[in-house]
Amino acid sequence: MGTTCHHKKLQAFTLPEIVISLLIMSILFATGFAVYMIVNKQVRSMEEKNSFYTDYFLTKSVLKRDFTRPGLITISEDRKIISIKMPGDDRTSNQPLEIQLDSAYILRAEGDRIDTLKPGATIESIGFMQDTLPLVQFIKMRTIYHQKPFFTYLQKEYSAAEMLSVANNNIQSSE
Repeated sequence: MGTTCHHKKLQAFTLPEIVISLLIMSILFATGFAVYMIVNKQVRSMEEKNSFYTDYFLTKSVLKRDFTRPGLITISEDRKIISIKMPGDDRTSNQPLEIQLDSAYILRAEGDRIDTLKPGATIESIGFMQDTLPLVQFIKMRTIYHQKPFFTYLQKEYSAAEMLSVANNNIQSSE
């Protein structure tokens, strides 16, 4: 009995076909990874900008709200502390609302509560009510983001009673 050899043909890929398919897959993966990195960088940039603008507008709205409250606004000689003395405060009881400015952050102290607001700001210019009254009428603040300045304008309108109380205090202190 003789043995016969049966060769069965199997369906398979040849080595050049496998190499070409691996090459195509590597090009697709490299392209997909490059697209992913570009999109990821843009998303991070957008998140950073969104975070800055959210913090900026929140800080701006808090400061504008403070400037619309009744009270007398004064500023320190070094232009780093804004004080808002509420009506009815005497020097022994309530502390004024103080806003301490720094280029990295703003500290807002009201009584025992201290809030940290970001981003920081510095004072660009100040307008006073009159030469005789040391009351702040407006403040122009500058915030820097990626070497680009953003300006915030805070304006205070005083009531006649507030201005009279300051004038009377000035007259009493000069006597």
